[in-house]
Amino acid sequence: MRVFRRVLPVLVVLCVLAAGGWWLYQTRFAPAAGAATDGFTQVVAVQRGDLSASISVVGELYAVQQEDLTFDRLAGTTPLLTLEVETGHKVEEGQVLATIDPSPYQQALDQARSDLQEAEEVLAELQTPPSEVDIAQADLAIAQADLKLEQAKRNLEDLLNPDLSSLQTALRDAQDNLALARLRQTLAEHDSLAKSERDLLYAVDWHERRIAELQALVAAGKASLEQSEELAEEQETLAETRAELARVQAQRQLALQVAAADVAAAAAAVAEAEEALAEAQAGVDELELAKAQLAVREAEVALAEAREKRAELDKGVDAVKLAAAKASVDKKRLAVA
Repeated sequence: MRVFRRVLPVLVVLCVLAAGGWWLYQTRFAPAAGAATDGFTQVVAVQRGDLSASISVVGELYAVQQEDLTFDRLAGTTPLLTLEVETGHKVEEGQVLATIDPSPYQQALDQARSDLQEAEEVLAELQTPPSEVDIAQADLAIAQADLKLEQAKRNLEDLLNPDLSSLQTALRDAQDNLALARLRQTLAEHDSLAKSERDLLYAVDWHERRIAELQALVAAGKASLEQSEELAEEQETLAETRAELARVQAQRQLALQVAAADVAAAAAAVAEAEEALAEAQAGVDELELAKAQLAVREAEVALAEAREKRAELDKGVDAVKLAAAKASVDKKRLAVA
């Protein structure tokens, strides 16, 4: 439309000039009125008046080259960062006209590269044959799953058919162990360490009193040479006695703590045995039965999966999975491109 507005005045001027030239020719160089018409020449009488010309154009005008500039869906409603052109500017091939924020495009590229790397790792893993370590780990997984299944079955069997005699025996054993632990705790409170501690406490008290007496004599200037020497010996002996007392007290405290811990563990074992016997005598709890059955089922599934993975190592790579992995890599490479 802008081109049409610029061309229209030129066309009008050209038409006016052509009409004026034609009029000038007719008035000055054409034959007189009444002359005969020869070919394309027509003779008319000269008349006085105003000369006017007009032109009518029907149609639409288009620029030689035009293009609507848009950005793809990643840009969304992102505003322009820069705009280097305005209406009427002449542009050249390769010239940057406008820019937007490149962050969405960079994020899309980074995501595509990450997806490609993941697909390539999956393909490489499928193409790598199993090692001896992989086979050993698969065999170990089967053994562990089988062991868990056997344990789950035993637990279910014990729940369905409890052995009351064994539970009663276990309770009596736990009670005997508790009684023995309490006896050991009593002995620990009155053993040789306790006697040594009492003797050392008495010795420390005696040496402290003797040192106080000797120090009083020295302070009053009444101590003899023997008493001064005895004071030094008593102080040294007191230090050694206190060190031995600390060692014995620490050792006895440790023995008492161990004995108390043994009593607590034995008491907990008795409580557990009593609870197990009471549950067995009360019958099967529906919730516990459901949990035991679920544990067996889960162990069976785990064992089946472990065996299936081991079989896959012997069979090798599945052709369908390998083809799918290759196709995935090709697709991800296209996405990166």
